[in-house]
Amino acid sequence: GVTATGNLAGLGANTFTGSQSLGDNLKVILGTGNDLTVWHNGTNSYIQNTTGDLWIESASDIFLYNGATNENYAKFIGNGAVELYYDGVKKCETHADGLHIGDGGNLDMPHDSSKIVLGASDDLQIFHNGTNSVISDSGTGNLSLQTNSNDVNIWNSSGSEYLAVFKSNNANELYYDGTWRLKTESWGVS
Repeated sequence: GVTATGNLAGLGANTFTGSQSLGDNLKVILGTGNDLTVWHNGTNSYIQNTTGDLWIESASDIFLYNGATNENYAKFIGNGAVELYYDGVKKCETHADGLHIGDGGNLDMPHDSSKIVLGASDDLQIFHNGTNSVISDSGTGNLSLQTNSNDVNIWNSSGSEYLAVFKSNNANELYYDGTWRLKTESWGVS
C-alpha cells in the first residue's frame, strides 16, 4: 500500500480497493468550498453539511438502528410509512389516512394551551389552558357525543362519583356529591 503524510491530492478519478483508515479528528472533506465533512472525534461521529440541504437517498428504505443493529430508532419505508421507535418499540407511524400512535401510546403535549385541532377551520379544539381542560367547538353545527346503545357517564376527577349519567333509551340522571338528585322518566322528571 501507499502511506501518505500531510495532504494527498488526487487529480482525476481514483479507485480504492481496500479500506481507508483515518485517525480520530481527521476529516474527509468534500466539495469545492469544503461543504461536506465526515469525521470521528474519538467519542462521537459527525456528518456536517455547510451548504444547502443534506439529502439522504436510498433505492428503497432507510433504517436508523443502534450500534448493535438490534434496536430500531426510525424506519423510512419507500412509498410507505415512517415509523418512530422508543427503546426499540414502535410508538407511531404514518399511514395513508394520517398518523397512528402505537398500542397504549400517549400524545404528550406538555405545554399549557397546546391544542389538538381538528377541522378545516380549526373547528374543534381540545386543550388545557393552565387552569381548565377545554373542549371548544367553534365551527358550524353542533358538538355531539354519540354512543352505541351504551351509557355516557361523566365522573369526578378520581372516577369515584357520578356527576351525570345519560342512558340510551332510558333514564338520564344528575348527581350532587355522588348522590342521585334528578332523573328523567318516561312520564317526566323525578
